[in-house]
Amino acid sequence: MGSFLGSLSSLPATKLGSIAIECALRRAGIHPSMVQEVFFGNVLTANLGQAPARQAALGAVTLCFLQHSYNDCCTNNKILASNDVVVAGGMESMSNAPKYIPTG
Repeated sequence: MGSFLGSLSSLPATKLGSIAIECALRRAGIHPSMVQEVFFGNVLTANLGQAPARQAALGAVTLCFLQHSYNDCCTNNKILASNDVVVAGGMESMSNAPKYIPTG
């Protein structure tokens, strides 16, 4: 966990999301190619470009094995029965949310 304008403030939320996915897979002993679907939430999408959840997923999971990624505020109640390996999480970088940072 970081803090506002702390040591992680130079990283966009999508990069933080990729790092979280990579570390979770490594800790679980799961090869990225085994991931079938990614559910990743993000609320403050300003300045992240298109499809922030997909950007985070592609930073950690091989493209040819990725089926879907979602950019939802709340990803609960999704149907997971058809997949064996799913990554679910969320990402945010309050330090990089332009509408919430005082300017002067």
